[in-house]
Amino acid sequence: MKATGNGTALEGRPARVSAMATTAQLVEALNHPIRRRLLRVIGESTSLSSVEARKRLGFRGGHNNYHFDILVKNKALNRTQALGKREYIYTCAPATGATWFQEVLRLSAEEDEFL
Repeated sequence: MKATGNGTALEGRPARVSAMATTAQLVEALNHPIRRRLLRVIGESTSLSSVEARKRLGFRGGHNNYHFDILVKNKALNRTQALGKREYIYTCAPATGATWFQEVLRLSAEEDEFL
């Protein structure tokens, strides 16, 4: 059954929109060493603010916000605003627990440390 442009199915049923990341989205999330390092440090800590993640990785400034945005857009990270603060808290999305995803992070760890 094909969905129409207004988000409903042709026969009046709601179109299904997946909240899970697609493989293509996860591959895009993994397609940069900074993003892989962010995923590792957030995964090890369960949740971290962007400031804490940057400190642990030795990144300076906010230019890495782009990478956080890509990870959220591609459903590899979940983002919530910290109460009473202007910063966000990030947690790894369930899809990042996939065996192949974790294997990519493991295999690329050594080369990513040089960046």
